Amino acid sequence: MPDELLVVGSSSATPTRQRFPSTYAFTVTGKLFLVDCGAPVSTLLYHYNLDPVEVEAVFLSHWHMDHVANLGLLLSQNHQRNRTKKLNIYGPRGTQGKIRRLLADSFMRTEDLSYKLKITNIKPEKTYKQALLKVTFFETQHLDRPKLKTNFGNKAIACGMILNGPGWRVVYSGDITSPTELAPHVKGCDLLIHEMGHHQPEAVAEFAESAKIPNILVSHLDPQFDESPEKIKKAFAKRYSGTLIVATDGTKIDLNHIQQSGEIQAYSPPTNARYIQPANPGQELAENPNTIFVHKLQQDFNLSPAASHQILQTAKEVLFGQTTRPSGQVGVVVADLNAPTNAPLTSVDRIEVTLTIDAGADDTEVEIIEGVTGLRRGRILRLLEEALEQDGVLTQEDLAWILNVNARTVRRDIQFLKEEGHNIYTRGQLNADDPIQLYKVRAVELWLDQKEIDEIARWLHHSPRAVEQYITQFLTAATFYQQSKTIEEMMALSPVSKRLAEGYFGLYQRVPEKTGWQDKLQQALAQKEG
Repeated sequence: MPDELLVVGSSSATPTRQRFPSTYAFTVTGKLFLVDCGAPVSTLLYHYNLDPVEVEAVFLSHWHMDHVANLGLLLSQNHQRNRTKKLNIYGPRGTQGKIRRLLADSFMRTEDLSYKLKITNIKPEKTYKQALLKVTFFETQHLDRPKLKTNFGNKAIACGMILNGPGWRVVYSGDITSPTELAPHVKGCDLLIHEMGHHQPEAVAEFAESAKIPNILVSHLDPQFDESPEKIKKAFAKRYSGTLIVATDGTKIDLNHIQQSGEIQAYSPPTNARYIQPANPGQELAENPNTIFVHKLQQDFNLSPAASHQILQTAKEVLFGQTTRPSGQVGVVVADLNAPTNAPLTSVDRIEVTLTIDAGADDTEVEIIEGVTGLRRGRILRLLEEALEQDGVLTQEDLAWILNVNARTVRRDIQFLKEEGHNIYTRGQLNADDPIQLYKVRAVELWLDQKEIDEIARWLHHSPRAVEQYITQFLTAATFYQQSKTIEEMMALSPVSKRLAEGYFGLYQRVPEKTGWQDKLQQALAQKEG
């Protein structure tokens, strides 16, 4: 897994319809860390395929609510889920007492938690190490005001941070009174995360240029920039020669890419990539109630995609008796396989499909053998095929969003899979004149060709157990065909899609044409019956 920065919340103290308060998730050598905790991370992390229980440490810049509001729920959530490994929290003076009081106000004590909670009141300019991440705090002037000092004493302190990972350096401004406060701390940084809740973009751009900062992510946006980030881009264009990224919730930055090339590689989710904006809501509701329901939850109640889909699924279960999807599966709205490729998609050109992001033990086995890259490539094949089996088709952008990676990674993986001999059926590469061959059918072909199951599994980047399942499905299809059963009967008696059943039946019809296939099949059927 690459080192990555994810913007979980990009708003200032005033959240908006499309931005949550400040939170940043750093994945460093596979370990998860949070910088500030203002956004509802207890829910949002799931949306990005991250688990709140996997958080190793939380680093807090200061105790304004837009930076810490979700901390209490994160702590209790980890307890409710029976976390056992230690959780570290680092924050300015007073953090230890504030967290203890926060728990006490919820009738909890640190010693009652299912895990050890270690709270550190940091000292500015001291470096704190967590795994391969080193964090150095520095004090800012954000709370350096006479009234605050009078009322709250030396606990009125705010900090920025220098985060050093394996080969990269990120500086987080926290909240500051002037960009020039950062001058002693930004030397050698690869990326500056600068708040825009208390400043005008002209001043930030001029500082970034004078400090020779190569890449800047502006976040913590004041409401005046929420709907018009172009104001920021216009100001920077005249004053700054480096790379500017205006954060949105969900922006991801590949930190390893900065390390390797000195350039920044960022991905921000398209504003309309996941949801349909119907031209006629009444017509949309009649044609696709699931999509309009999810869309309304997000638009009218400012809910996240994950929360909206969960509410939809719960409503189905309560009102109609429909069960929820198994763990590891999600519902995604994608292009209909039969939609025209030479025109923009309309509401009727989209369908909801169920996709398996995590196949549990099978995926764990692949990751052990092939690492995270091999696992991701196997998931790409699985996701593409599951969509096709439900008459949907994914785009490369869909894959990037589902797998929580950037589009360049997906393109690189697809090219690798093509070189391995895989047929890739994305919307941009789908040829309506070419027949679709599912990889499960291809796997059985290789088995009939006397290939070993382990060899087939390596080619598919799937587990040997999964390949054995495909073979078992085919043997069931062969038996049904011999008994003159129809595809519909097979679908009713075996958990396969119509497209896959058709593929297995077609393969069985070709068995007599290939040398050795008949013997291989008969031997397997005899063992199955025995």
